[in-house]
Amino acid sequence: MGRNYLAGTHGDAANAVLAAAGYNFRRLLEWLALLLSAILVALTAAADLTAARRRSSQERQSVGCRWPAKVGRDSFPIRAADFGSR
Repeated sequence: MGRNYLAGTHGDAANAVLAAAGYNFRRLLEWLALLLSAILVALTAAADLTAARRRSSQERQSVGCRWPAKVGRDSFPIRAADFGSR
């Protein structure tokens, strides 16, 4: 690091502090860029998974699948009442 001729020894001290602050700020920006890229990768993976689930659901509906994607108590096509009572 070169000498700051504008303010003498006080300028040299300020120059050292500002150079260290600039270095730390650059490291912080690199870390934030890495964090942003990790967040974007996670969001992209979640969007791909959602799209794949949506395509799978649409394919089940287009082939005429009798069973729904979510199976609940009233979602079966055949009920016990359809067979009559004994």
